Amino acid sequence: MSGTSSDSSDYLEFGCPRCGHVARDEYETLDALTPIDWRCDNCARVFNVLLLECQHCASETTSVALIAAEQPPPQYLVCRSCQRPVLDHEELDDGVF
Repeated sequence: MSGTSSDSSDYLEFGCPRCGHVARDEYETLDALTPIDWRCDNCARVFNVLLLECQHCASETTSVALIAAEQPPPQYLVCRSCQRPVLDHEELDDGVF
């Protein structure tokens, strides 16, 4: 990697749950805590993506599902960087979800 702004590490990546194709949010269209439908560039099928920012280390974590109703409850999502729950229990108590 050259360290330029076009490095793949600069983009949020997640896989299509149907075909496994890796998608990239190059334009930062995902909003945290808002499930969004995403069309796969490979199989052209729609799936759901949920972006969460870890409350402990500020790393972004995604969850993908076939439809929004299949997204796991946020208290079960774990940060890929620090391996801690993505959301603090206080946020869940405040009615975020």
